[in-house]
Amino acid sequence: MFGFNRRLEHDSDRSLTPRRHLSLANVAATLALAVALAGGSAYAATKIIITNKDQISKSVIKKLHDATGATGSHGAPGAQGPQGPQGPAASSVAWAEVAADGTIVQQSGGITMTPGSTPSASVYCLDVPVTVHVAVASPTDISTGASPFAVAIDNGSANLAIAIAENDCAASTNIVVLTQDASATSAAGPFNVLIN
Repeated sequence: MFGFNRRLEHDSDRSLTPRRHLSLANVAATLALAVALAGGSAYAATKIIITNKDQISKSVIKKLHDATGATGSHGAPGAQGPQGPQGPAASSVAWAEVAADGTIVQQSGGITMTPGSTPSASVYCLDVPVTVHVAVASPTDISTGASPFAVAIDNGSANLAIAIAENDCAASTNIVVLTQDASATSAAGPFNVLIN
């Protein structure tokens, strides 16, 4: 009897052993393990950051490119839109087409060749009866080899002042065009002039 009771006490001590070592830390650790096994891997998968395209399979990259980079054929052109409003009038105040011999072929703004012009010496003196701000000359026929290389504007220009001083142009001249050939030698040549 004594031995039986002793064994009961011993068995009851064993059954109590796990309860004696159960602590708050053990419970927390067990819960953390359960959470990690159940949902932690899913949480971690949402936080992966791709920093290099080598991290992505080539087949996935090809599928993405095919889905987003492919382009179809061009569609038919649309109908022509309505005509826009009339633009402002041209700002040039005068223009002229001048032949190599100094003849004004056509012009606007009352441009005339002034006395003293010597086209054979490639000096073209023009009288423009408007205020000249800017003048541009360009060759009419490049095949002749002559092209304007200087346009002097108003009396303050060095080329114009020289042409008037040397009596190549009359004092009323406000534009002089000097022409030369491709070898930089003075030569007569046709040109257009635009004045603003």
